[in-house]
Amino acid sequence: MCTHSTMLAATALAAALVATTSAAPAAKLASADADTGADIMGIDTSVIDYLQHQTEKGNHLWFNYVWAIGSGNSYARCGEVDAATRMPAAMFKLKNIISLAQYASLTIKLYGVTGGVPGWNAGTKLQLGRCADRGFGIKQSQMMGNMWAPSGLMDPICKKQCNCTVGGRYDPSDPPYCKDAPDDPKAGKWCSLCGPKYNSAFTMQLYNQGSPEE
Repeated sequence: MCTHSTMLAATALAAALVATTSAAPAAKLASADADTGADIMGIDTSVIDYLQHQTEKGNHLWFNYVWAIGSGNSYARCGEVDAATRMPAAMFKLKNIISLAQYASLTIKLYGVTGGVPGWNAGTKLQLGRCADRGFGIKQSQMMGNMWAPSGLMDPICKKQCNCTVGGRYDPSDPPYCKDAPDDPKAGKWCSLCGPKYNSAFTMQLYNQGSPEE
């Protein structure tokens, strides 16, 4: 699970940092699929639907992934993470809804390209929502101490978007280390995602298939 959770976190951070869309009214998100078919600035229409029908209070953006484990991949397990805990609250404001939708869409897209292990989980992919939404409601162990994002992926993005260094500074010309910098939503700059606050180790909750009552 460490491999899956680290890759999820990395692609989520990368997605937010490369999204440079200016703030747009929420109405634009609601009509995105009608206006452009299935793609407005890389937004998946299933993400639009998910965000429109969120009922959980507070800021949440759950991702989950189901993978086969055990001898001969005999049974499956689901892991979930709330990316909102590693995102600036401003991204959840209505005026930034397009950036939020881009974040979720690109995370799913990038994970689909880079995630998984050959021969495992054919036909499955990262999805928005809780494990319980996919029939995995029996809480199991937790995976603790997961790295949120490898510096090898984040460093070039943060250098380009935010002029700061996540990994080591090996050259005097390298920009300074990333700090918990303020964001600039109007300019599509979410540099707080490069800082230490959103990049500390995290815990992944795992679930087995079935309802909590079983």
